[in-house]
Amino acid sequence: VVCALTQLRAGKGIETLIDATPSILERHPRLQVAIWGDGPELGSLRSRAYTAGVGDVVHFLGASPDPLAVLRGAALFVHPSLAEAFPYVILEAMSVGLPIVASDVGGIGEALINGESGVLVAPGQRQALTQALVDTLDDTDRRTSMGNAARRRFEQRFTLKMMLDRLTSVYSEVTPAAR
Repeated sequence: VVCALTQLRAGKGIETLIDATPSILERHPRLQVAIWGDGPELGSLRSRAYTAGVGDVVHFLGASPDPLAVLRGAALFVHPSLAEAFPYVILEAMSVGLPIVASDVGGIGEALINGESGVLVAPGQRQALTQALVDTLDDTDRRTSMGNAARRRFEQRFTLKMMLDRLTSVYSEVTPAAR
């Protein structure tokens, strides 16, 4: 199961994932793509999946009340967004030790180390996304290693306490001392 967890709206790149799915199926015929989320593009994305012949493989599962439980049920997390700031869902996937294939946009490259804790691809590039997903699905040891590295990186840099400590430090630097 490859999982995406996102709002279904323009710019999230789910169409790229749908377009990549037929080629991934050639190498991984048991593939299932679980897309969690809701939004204005749901109808058109569902139609796109059926038109591409993968309507029985790409599952639109709606919004999730428990994103971490959703992520724990996946073998691989994919985030094919065309633009982002710093998506928390990447940190959530890292926190549960999932290997990640994501577009190299916004702060995603800050969170993931390409080739170590995830694979970064150019946004909107179907062939690059296909190849990254196939390569990652092909190699169980690599998936395990990337997932472990993602969890370690999360624990070393992105826990709530660490992020609050860094934010407090920045505020301390820019706030003039009390007079």
